Amino acid sequence: MIVASPASAAAAPYSPEAACAETAGYGGWTNATDGRRTLKTPFGDTFGYVQLMWNGSRGTNCVATIKTAFAGTATTTNATLSIKHGRTYTDTKSYKYYAAVVAKAAGQCVKYSGYTFDTRQDATSAHGGRGSYSNCG
Repeated sequence: MIVASPASAAAAPYSPEAACAETAGYGGWTNATDGRRTLKTPFGDTFGYVQLMWNGSRGTNCVATIKTAFAGTATTTNATLSIKHGRTYTDTKSYKYYAAVVAKAAGQCVKYSGYTFDTRQDATSAHGGRGSYSNCG
């Protein structure tokens, strides 16, 4: 059996700004400080990244999980945003390019995470995120 390498997959056609704008229905997104983590498998392969974004004029955060491996092929992909002393927002479906979630979080500390699976028989997953609360703005 011949298996394609994740590195040979096409790059994702979406940026975190575009994913958040499409999900929220408005633009104006900027990268949050300490807001990007790589999606790594237990074997060290990179399948993409998860990015925390901020929209100061609306007081909202967005988490976008961008696939760079297996982009264009629908695989289970997740984006999660947790607000300290508040709710956790999650978007998990079979996506071709990204998962994204938006929530009002002005004045709140947040943490974020994301994951995606590969398309091969072993269905390896790649995870990333920040496990501590920060970006308290």
